[in-house]
Amino acid sequence: MVSGIGCYSGLTPTANASKRSVTAAFIAVIALASAKTLPAGPRSPQPQSQPATYYVDSVDGQDSNPGTTPATAWQSLAKVNSTTFLPGDRILLKSGSVWEGQLWPKGSGAEGRPIAVDMYGGGVRPVIRGNGLVEDAVLLKNQEYWEIRNLEVTNTGATPAVRRGVHLALGHRRGRVQNQPALLGFIYLIRAV
Repeated sequence: MVSGIGCYSGLTPTANASKRSVTAAFIAVIALASAKTLPAGPRSPQPQSQPATYYVDSVDGQDSNPGTTPATAWQSLAKVNSTTFLPGDRILLKSGSVWEGQLWPKGSGAEGRPIAVDMYGGGVRPVIRGNGLVEDAVLLKNQEYWEIRNLEVTNTGATPAVRRGVHLALGHRRGRVQNQPALLGFIYLIRAV
């Protein structure tokens, strides 16, 4: 059975009803997520004894690159989503980059060695737009010890549906939840109405 906490799809609009409004908020949340990691996807693209940093740039990146420097950044969320990250790894999204779809990176961190998602290269938050194409614009499912910071996440669509910006899906093991922290810091959520 899977249940979720930390499901954020936006905030209540504050502008008058005749205009399209955008409501935004900075959210610093410490959420409890749990469960053992389920095997998913291929291993990290290179063997590691030390944590690695991966760069993702929606404009100048290429998925055939190693992704380990800003000059050799990956381009797509699909590349990130198909990689299993290890404790202490960092995934840095280029400032000002915009992606459409879902961010669902694989793997789990460890106590004192979380996997971090953050931005690099400027002060404009990278944007992940679910655009109603996916239920969750950012998803962590049965994953432990993640820190996600400095993203703008949207997930609006043309028709009503279940949509979330950020979803932490918890797994249950033998009827009990095992607690561990995940940090969602300064996620900039926008809901347009």
